[in-house]
Amino acid sequence: MERRVIFIRGIVQGVGFRPFVFGLASRLKLGGFVRNDDGQVLIEAEGDPQTLDRFVAELAEKPPALARIESVSWERRGVLGEGEFRIETSHAGSSGTHRAVFISPDVATCDDCLRELCDPSDRRYRYPFINCTNCGPRLTIVTGAPYDRQRTTMASFAMCPLCQAEYDDPRDRRFHAQPTCCRNCGPRLEMLDGKGKSFPSDDPIQTTLGALQAERIVAIKGLGGFHLACSAIDERVVRELRARKHRDEKPFAIMVADVVAAREFCEVGAEEEALLQSSARPIALLAKRTSAGGRSVAESVAPGNPSLGVMLPYTPLHHLLFKAAPGLPLVMTSGNRSDEPIAYENDDAVARLEGIADMFLVHNRSIHVRCDDSVTRMLAPSPGISPSPGTPGEGRGEGDLEHQRHSTSQITLTPTLSRSTGRGRNIGRGGKTAGVPAELPIRRSRGYAPQPIALPAACQVPTLAVGGQLKGTFALGRERHAFVSHHLGDLDHYEAFRAFERDVELYERLFDSRPNRIVHDLHPDYASTAYARRRGSAEGLQLIGVQHHHAHMASCMAENRLDEPVIGVSFDGTGYGLDGAVWGGEFLVGDYSAFRRAAHLRYVRMPGGDTAIREPWRMALAHLMDAACGNSALQDRISEDYLKTVGRMVERGFNSPLTSSAGRLFDAVASLSGIRDRVSYEGQAAIELEWLASRTPVSGTYPFDICPIPSDKKNRGKDDSQIVDTRPMITSIVKELREGTSSAVIARRFHCTMAEIILEVCRGMRNSGGPSVVVLSGGVFMNVLLTTEAITVLTADGFSVYRHHLVPPNDAGLSLGQLAIAAARDRSSAALSKSE
Repeated sequence: MERRVIFIRGIVQGVGFRPFVFGLASRLKLGGFVRNDDGQVLIEAEGDPQTLDRFVAELAEKPPALARIESVSWERRGVLGEGEFRIETSHAGSSGTHRAVFISPDVATCDDCLRELCDPSDRRYRYPFINCTNCGPRLTIVTGAPYDRQRTTMASFAMCPLCQAEYDDPRDRRFHAQPTCCRNCGPRLEMLDGKGKSFPSDDPIQTTLGALQAERIVAIKGLGGFHLACSAIDERVVRELRARKHRDEKPFAIMVADVVAAREFCEVGAEEEALLQSSARPIALLAKRTSAGGRSVAESVAPGNPSLGVMLPYTPLHHLLFKAAPGLPLVMTSGNRSDEPIAYENDDAVARLEGIADMFLVHNRSIHVRCDDSVTRMLAPSPGISPSPGTPGEGRGEGDLEHQRHSTSQITLTPTLSRSTGRGRNIGRGGKTAGVPAELPIRRSRGYAPQPIALPAACQVPTLAVGGQLKGTFALGRERHAFVSHHLGDLDHYEAFRAFERDVELYERLFDSRPNRIVHDLHPDYASTAYARRRGSAEGLQLIGVQHHHAHMASCMAENRLDEPVIGVSFDGTGYGLDGAVWGGEFLVGDYSAFRRAAHLRYVRMPGGDTAIREPWRMALAHLMDAACGNSALQDRISEDYLKTVGRMVERGFNSPLTSSAGRLFDAVASLSGIRDRVSYEGQAAIELEWLASRTPVSGTYPFDICPIPSDKKNRGKDDSQIVDTRPMITSIVKELREGTSSAVIARRFHCTMAEIILEVCRGMRNSGGPSVVVLSGGVFMNVLLTTEAITVLTADGFSVYRHHLVPPNDAGLSLGQLAIAAARDRSSAALSKSE
């Protein structure tokens, strides 16, 4: 006989891990106990060595659905002669080491709960808040740590005897499921009219459905906030929703009953199907069906867009709606006005959505953490890149497991904690794209956050990284873990910034990680930078400023577990440069500790600053003037007065900062091509340019030059970078416009040219002794066409290419990169101290 003490780290609390251990140990007839112990699960198990080996293996390989195993280790102890197995009361700090607790994301309703929901004989039949250990709210209801009922918004609901019995029974799947409830003791639905006044309804689900079928707009309270819902096949009501919400053209997401319904409107492959049905239940961007026949969603759902954002029901309330009307696709868009943060409290929702919603379906389970739906898509394999076996997706707690047997009879497993759904490595003709799944995150929030991401080095002290200004996220660093927050929105909105401050405080409590330092962007006017400086001064915290595009590069490195010098292609809209200009078309060489700006797109003026983002024609004019092409390409659409006024701004440099932005170059070409002179949402011009190019065959590229910077123009002798001169490309585009070349052809050639620029610059850097590893980051690489083509040409030329698959390429990934840089500097400092 043998006794082992086993330590399990990861997302193992609040996910049914102790009942799983109890059941497994009882089945194998082992003695001992299991308990939660200061951020980990501690097990003492007694039996014969072969059975204990099987026990440890099954713990690691077949954990509960929501568990994410980081490590399993064990050591021998003296045999006590125990024949029974039990669950003990949780301890805090008994292991002698203080460890962070991992919190599960909110998870879609599981199959077991769905069966009960639809079973007339079950006591929870049609109860819209059914949940168990394997599903339901987590992050959105947590108010403090450790995670138990009194520190959730369920604290005010006392369990009835039947629910309490389930909660206390280790053989029940609701054992210690903190949101456990039923219709006798849990939350209830309520109907409100458009003014927020309650009105009676025997069946709120049917009342809501009747309103939706009658072309009404209903605000529905979900897991992380309110949705505005209406019929997705009724053009009139969708247009009305756009008018009331002041959202002219930005696409709406839709919810459909199941994958069969999704296929009625969209092309759904095997990977998209798995994504739609995953426990995260994100909004998946899917290609619209092009075949004739059948129904289609209203054009105003996603005007001109070849894709639809589609999600499946993920709460019992959603399932009940679609059970009653499975054939009715619903618009499910954020419950807000324009780009404000979503409403998540009943009173606030009524105040903010009055005049938009005709009625409200609310409930009395409070949401503590506002959490938007996640948005993602699958990136199709590039031409010339074929898949081969590699790292499996995590799914049910599997991962990139490395089994190591130590002389101390200890087993350690090190999986990727972060979710993936793809097929592993893609090997190209000469290089490789390194082991990433097909998923490309666009917004990481509900269902994903706050799953930890591994850092390249351990943070020596608790660290807070506050990200940027747009697509706000923050990240807490503790040891080798980065806890990246859910999506918070743009911090120039006061409500989003308030949520940022509140949720930083909450995460610090949840993960018991009060920071000793704060990492921030260098931009002096970012709200996140101001927060860092204010808090740093008040609390005496160390501040670390990180350049914007270095953080982009580091975020892609970190999620791909790179720890070597790379070429970082950082293309985005705007980022504060070391020379005071607006960077955004950058080729960096370096690692986490340092970087060198090796090349960048040629500077042009950005007339009007942020106004140029909303009016792409301004960037078109700036590029035309830079290339000495006149303004005739714009004269048919832009008034002479506007052209003269903005032209003088460019000439004088008045309110026209210099920019190397790739995003602004995309805007300029979109305007020159006649696609979009003004935008109603961020990135619209570039997005529509990509749509057009994606439907057009390849037909060549435009010329460009790569030139060294003159010595008198270098940044105080420290900038030895090259310039990518885009003037020959602009000149060629103008020539083609005069010759009548179509916008589609121009759009396609432009994308091919940008991929060729990336290849030529990276090739030159490699030939000069630079790395052969390339990471692609920044918001421009949300562009699937450019990303695919860049990977294709780089891989064919022998580069190893990495892109994002855990956090978005845009500014939502900055906080991860900032944290990775701080951790790597810790390691460098420690190594330097040791050598001295």
